[in-house]
Amino acid sequence: MTPEDYAEPVYDRGHLCPSGDRTNSVPSNSATFLMTNMMPQLPANNQGPWNDFEIYIRSLVNQGNEVYQFTGPVGNIGTIGATMVPDQRVRIPQFTWKVVLIIPNGSNDVARASSKSTRVLGIIVSNQTISQSAPWRNFRVTVDAVEQLTGYDFFSAIPKSTQEIIEKRRDRL
Repeated sequence: MTPEDYAEPVYDRGHLCPSGDRTNSVPSNSATFLMTNMMPQLPANNQGPWNDFEIYIRSLVNQGNEVYQFTGPVGNIGTIGATMVPDQRVRIPQFTWKVVLIIPNGSNDVARASSKSTRVLGIIVSNQTISQSAPWRNFRVTVDAVEQLTGYDFFSAIPKSTQEIIEKRRDRL
């Protein structure tokens, strides 16, 4: 991937790990601009609910919480790219997703994760049709739904009984 792969004006270079999450040092922030941290996102997604969700998660950190998040693309609705070689073009995801686990600051994170005090969020956002003004809360799903979509198993270090409870809960805050 190169910046030229995004020369077509249809898609933003959507950050997997947002630049705003890595402001503690110049090298840390610069790393967020590597092409391996990018996925094609519709501007209405990237600059709308996706960005709003990232800002919301940063506000939770500023309130004294630790946040673990996983982000990615899924699906393939085509490609973009400067090269004419199909295998070297950038795949456009059908959906973008995030899974977030939120716990109060402290130590021994796995032991502090509980079915009562641990909050989890999952979102799945269309990368085909979306309104930039759509609230990110409209895209909330369970972590189980993201696992089903992606095939990943999140939060597997947490005891199974707790993991099962928190992953099937759909956030309502």
